[in-house]
Amino acid sequence: MNIKLREEGFEKGLGCLDCHMPVKKDEQGREYRSHTWASPLLQVEESCLMCHDDWSRAETISRAEAIQKEVYEKQNRIGSELADFIMLLGEKLKKGALSEDVIEQARGIQREAQFYWDFIWVENSNGFHNWEEAHRVLDKAEKLIGQGLALARP
Repeated sequence: MNIKLREEGFEKGLGCLDCHMPVKKDEQGREYRSHTWASPLLQVEESCLMCHDDWSRAETISRAEAIQKEVYEKQNRIGSELADFIMLLGEKLKKGALSEDVIEQARGIQREAQFYWDFIWVENSNGFHNWEEAHRVLDKAEKLIGQGLALARP
């Protein structure tokens, strides 16, 4: 799956509900929209396989989890780097080892890096909704953290 497929899905009128609240059938065979917002991976047959009918349940889950795994691992690694940067800043502040100008710059970098990291964290799909953008945003956070560390380690 790639961004092209996502654009085609959007062009076909698909939206959040189609995957997260798919159409189901009751005991009489009547169709209704699910009343529960859930991960499509918990209802693959009703969500994913309605469009990707040439995939198996297992293949669908495997594809989604592979996309999410890369973003999840990167997000955790960069989150750890961000925490290390924050701890280093705290140590340097306690020691009075940084000028006011450097402190101000470092805090600005930390806030911006934190914003980018938080953006991916709170989006809550582990990058599945737009993995290329998730990687771009996390790369931006990582670059900022590197700049901040260089600034704080004179």
